[in-house]
Amino acid sequence: MARKDSGHSLETRLISLLAALPFALVTAALLWLAVNQELAFMGRFLGSGFFWGCLGIFLLAAFALPTLFPHWLGMIWRGFIRLYHYWL
Repeated sequence: MARKDSGHSLETRLISLLAALPFALVTAALLWLAVNQELAFMGRFLGSGFFWGCLGIFLLAAFALPTLFPHWLGMIWRGFIRLYHYWL
């Protein structure tokens, strides 16, 4: 019996990772800035390690789960839009 190919070869995953990089970079930066903005009211600040860790998690998810990652980013961006409309 032939094994069913999932369609996610290494080349496909690397291309998916490169395509996800700009979106993951912007999303991680916005999350980091939003959290730091809220923490600034308490006199605290998250270092750049949080940003790099968030970006690393996004890129790891993009490599490991190439079909689920765009859905996750879409959920985060819909949350950003809802918060934006809430504060206006």
